[in-house]
Amino acid sequence: FPNVPVRVFNLEADQTIEGLLPNGVLNRRLTITLTGSKGVIENLESSDIEVRIDAQNQPRNWNVQLSKKNLISLNPDVDLKKYVRTIEHSELIIDILPVVTEKIPVTISTVYGDPPEGYQFLDVEPQYFVQTVTGIQEDITKLKEKGLSITFNLGRVTKSELDHLKGSSQNYRGDEVHFPVPDGWKYVHVPTQIHHEEVLNDPNAQYLTLTFLRKQLIPVGTQLPIRIFYPYETLQAINPVTFPIKENSLVKIRDGVAVLDTPLYVSQVSQAFIDVVRSNIEISVIAAPSPIGNGTPSLEWSIELINQPELEDTFVQVLSVGQKNDDLSDGKKREMRLRRRFREYVSRITLNNADGTPLKLTCELGKQEIVINKDEGSSVTPDSNHSTEHDG
Repeated sequence: FPNVPVRVFNLEADQTIEGLLPNGVLNRRLTITLTGSKGVIENLESSDIEVRIDAQNQPRNWNVQLSKKNLISLNPDVDLKKYVRTIEHSELIIDILPVVTEKIPVTISTVYGDPPEGYQFLDVEPQYFVQTVTGIQEDITKLKEKGLSITFNLGRVTKSELDHLKGSSQNYRGDEVHFPVPDGWKYVHVPTQIHHEEVLNDPNAQYLTLTFLRKQLIPVGTQLPIRIFYPYETLQAINPVTFPIKENSLVKIRDGVAVLDTPLYVSQVSQAFIDVVRSNIEISVIAAPSPIGNGTPSLEWSIELINQPELEDTFVQVLSVGQKNDDLSDGKKREMRLRRRFREYVSRITLNNADGTPLKLTCELGKQEIVINKDEGSSVTPDSNHSTEHDG
């Protein structure tokens, strides 16, 4: 009879067998030969038989010898012990191995797929977990060295789900949407286990959340100052006296300061972020010409945040008001998350016109003046290194 299942019982709590399934059956099968009552044996199938062996007080390297006492009939109409005289079987050597239980680090390795229309993905929190895993010591040691990972597919989140969620109390404008990860998604791949996929058993898994930002245009609500940087190398020829900024329909002089006089909007950031940084945004133009296609000296420009460290502190403080921390570590983790969020917003901020198109400026050296205009047909947008940090 080929492919007969073998069930092991009476293993100590700190013992296991490689390939032992949770129900106590080995993942390998046995071939046995039975002698006895011909009429009974000829009508048996492998599926009618199970071998059960007692592991109590057995040696680590156990060479199992079976007798008919180890046979269990899965057919209630057949008493194998009554009709079977002897049993022969293929070699069955079992290694009884020590079991250990360890906490294995788990990281969110990948978030893939596209978020629902009208939203952009921000981050996932928490980002680090531990998985309590029980298994053979050698396997667990390897797992601990490599760690485990978990992935999420943003495509599984629906627009209707996000539309019905309200922003948390941390985000008083409600534009950041926190999506609690369903329990059915909280599985971690454990390669040493029989079934590979295990439920994430870290207690903090209950707080697993994907955060999205509602896409919207937010009014800047103020005229942005324009600062001209005159490099030292060309200062003798190009300086505030020889090349001042020209006032026109786009650029106005307010109390001696040039400002961009046009309605502007920001995208890819939250309302809380723009409320904090609004008064510290400026347009920076570098008075170092580089020829463009028609030979006109063109100047690069960028969006800058002034005193970014202080703005970051303020952002954290504003979004931490009213938050209760169970312990100091919770508060620190929240602060780290908010600081990371702020820096992501800094890297993403873009200026837009009222219709959502990116703001495009042409900055040129004219006749003894710097001329700034809005050019709807130009591809000149802020330098890729925009939003760098300035302390004043």
